[in-house]
Amino acid sequence: MSDGTLDTRWKELVGLVEDEFVRNGMDPINFQADRARLKLRAQLTFPPSVLEWFVTRLTEQEVLTGDLRQIAAYFHRDYRADLAARRSE
Repeated sequence: MSDGTLDTRWKELVGLVEDEFVRNGMDPINFQADRARLKLRAQLTFPPSVLEWFVTRLTEQEVLTGDLRQIAAYFHRDYRADLAARRSE
């Protein structure tokens, strides 16, 4: 598959992750997507603390053939679990 297909699917995945944040009452402004590294990340800590991130790296194969809705849902679910664990410390 071409880079164009990867780019299209990556954009779709990013939109789906942003939708997960909005659907769950969270602002997606603290979510970042790095196409070059196929990396999704969302802030776990906020100033004045040192910034820490929840990070998921994907393979090209996952982006090209994976269930993008499921990837987005799992990313958001795991992010929220990590965030909740930090808040309960």
